[in-house]
Amino acid sequence: MINLTGGVPKGRVDLANPQGEKSYTGVLDTQYNHTKRIVLALTRDLARRVPATAATINAA
Repeated sequence: MINLTGGVPKGRVDLANPQGEKSYTGVLDTQYNHTKRIVLALTRDLARRVPATAATINAA
């Protein structure tokens, strides 16, 4: 499994506002990077849970 994020996302993940419903500025940089950080975090978590012999998981 490979997840590509299209660059290095910046900033923090706002766990209190995961879908941007509390505040959304419409600026591509904020919501786009938020989504990409979540994808990277979930991919890393999946890689930790799946045995190395069962699958190869990469995130970039």
